[in-house]
Amino acid sequence: MSAQPRILIVDDEVINRRIIQRMLEKKYQVFTAENGRQALEMMPQVEPDLILLDILMPDLDGFQVCEMIKEHKIWRFIPIIFLTALGAKENTDVASAAGADGFLEKPVDEATLLPLLDFNLKMKFRVDHIRELYYELENDQKIARTSQDRLLSRIPQIPWANISTIYQPYGDDRGLNFVCGDFYDFRVSENQLHVFLGDATGHGTLASFVTFMARIALQQGVMENKSPSGVICHMNEMLMKVLPDDCFMTACYMVFDFDNNQIIQCNAGHPGPICFSAAGSAITVTTSGLPLGIMPFAYDEEKLPLGQGDRMLLYTDGLVEVANAEDQLWGHEGLKNSLSTALNLPLSQWIHHALATSRSFNAQSFFNDDVTVIAIERA
Repeated sequence: MSAQPRILIVDDEVINRRIIQRMLEKKYQVFTAENGRQALEMMPQVEPDLILLDILMPDLDGFQVCEMIKEHKIWRFIPIIFLTALGAKENTDVASAAGADGFLEKPVDEATLLPLLDFNLKMKFRVDHIRELYYELENDQKIARTSQDRLLSRIPQIPWANISTIYQPYGDDRGLNFVCGDFYDFRVSENQLHVFLGDATGHGTLASFVTFMARIALQQGVMENKSPSGVICHMNEMLMKVLPDDCFMTACYMVFDFDNNQIIQCNAGHPGPICFSAAGSAITVTTSGLPLGIMPFAYDEEKLPLGQGDRMLLYTDGLVEVANAEDQLWGHEGLKNSLSTALNLPLSQWIHHALATSRSFNAQSFFNDDVTVIAIERA
């Protein structure tokens, strides 16, 4: 913002431009254009803070000029006040429809003009400030999202299993760039695959903070060679100390033991994973523990058989908590049924089939939450 706001006067009558210019030049930087086309050509150089625009002009009238400015992605926030000798109500209606912010009849009265300019300029500068804050926040979000994506565990390439994932933070399906409240982690030790999937409450900045703290706690637990239940208990204790009230994380920790053909899993309030056998049966793994960060809890482990060709599916609730136009929930059973009918698909296509089915069921055109899916197939 310059020391003096910039006003652009657009009028095909030179006497009108001079009169208004004299009213304003002590308080504002004043620029003038004799027609609409010249005004549009001056816009990039002048960058006015407010425009006083005559309606009846040759070539392009004021309504046309106003519509062009309001359709521009940068100029559309500039207040436009129409000046006209015609005071008919239909002109006021057309001016409003074109996007005008004010309307004055000629001859312009200084006592009326100056307060109207002051008010509109104050509003414009407030909007500019809000936009600057928004762009700063948007840039911070992009930086945070880039850092978060870089911290995601790489999918390991191992001979004992095939692995496929979907990671879709809230807003990705609308071209937005929000940070995510889901995160996953893979670790390989000897003939074992360790898989962690967590989902923090909500989405956005607070949820990303929860995932960051959970990631630290997970690394500490793994480095101390704790069992799945030991890692989950350690994470719970740490998150209880640092999380605000009403914040928590659901989590599932699984160890795929390929030597003993079994899975050891510990669940903290997370949606039950689904195990699909090579023969086609589907079993939902039980969920017994409280989410992390709420209160002390003794987490149990469960052992599951793992046969050749078996598939294990882990997911966050954003995938299944969608409703159709009749407000019917797709839910866990919808997911299980969708995948049971598509077991012939390769692993990556299989989970994308589930995502597509959920999206087509959803009455909305987008997901209201982060969506993460992990599929592991015993080779």
